[in-house]
Amino acid sequence: MTGALKSPGSGTLQFVPAGTRVPVRQTAAKMIAISDNTAADMLIQLVGRSAVHAQDRRWSDHAALNVPFLTTRELFLLKGADYPALANRYLSLTRPRRAAFLASSVDPLPLQALGPNPGVGGSPIDIGTIEWFASPDDICRAFAGLQQLAAQPKLAPLGPILSANNGAIGLDPAQWPTIWYKGGNEPG
Repeated sequence: MTGALKSPGSGTLQFVPAGTRVPVRQTAAKMIAISDNTAADMLIQLVGRSAVHAQDRRWSDHAALNVPFLTTRELFLLKGADYPALANRYLSLTRPRRAAFLASSVDPLPLQALGPNPGVGGSPIDIGTIEWFASPDDICRAFAGLQQLAAQPKLAPLGPILSANNGAIGLDPAQWPTIWYKGGNEPG
């Protein structure tokens, strides 16, 4: 865990001291069960943005909209630090140039640039431009792909991780013995 990976919003890993080692399984469980933003960013960093893009291309018809694939921290900073100037600079760039802008102008920003209540208040902004994009069909393909991966012995922990939180949607466990759920919401 590094301080540069800490992200505001939901979760608990943002409060763990920098330098703390967190097991991958625990990180993935927090990302899914409590929508821990720092956990998501830790996993993106672990596998690499290019691997995330590659997987997104396999499962999504909308992968081009997710280039570059934002970390949660980058999303919060683009929508909250010096808004709308930083966001407008990012959006004015071609998609190939945006990754360099993130590295040079967004990633170095401290979370304090978000002010005293990061991710709280206001209305959702730039939901058509600064986001992660997927259709219901894309989500179904992702869950089907994850189910195939979870059938592999080394990746079997995916099943329990993805079913750790049922979202309190109230499905009858006799009819739906396994529920995979990933929550999340838009800041604002």
